Amino acid sequence: MSLLLFVIFYFLLGLAGDIVIKIFMILISFLAVNNLANLVAKFLIKFLGNLSIVSILDFFMKSIYISVGSQIIVALIITVIELGFENPLKKKS
Repeated sequence: MSLLLFVIFYFLLGLAGDIVIKIFMILISFLAVNNLANLVAKFLIKFLGNLSIVSILDFFMKSIYISVGSQIIVALIITVIELGFENPLKKKS
């Protein structure tokens, strides 16, 4: 039951977090010099957003304990998955 609550709260906090992340993404897109810098900035912002959500949930849910290393790994995996689904490869005609 605790894992189900963790997932539900993650998605609820993720909705609020996505708004903040999108605002940062718009601001960074104006400052980015090239595509690589834009991709790195996007990765870091999404990673920090995911890490903060997982950390907040770990702090408030006393029934689940996630070590700091596991929080970082989970945030990295979620960020890579998000970026993978966000920019699909375009086929050349």
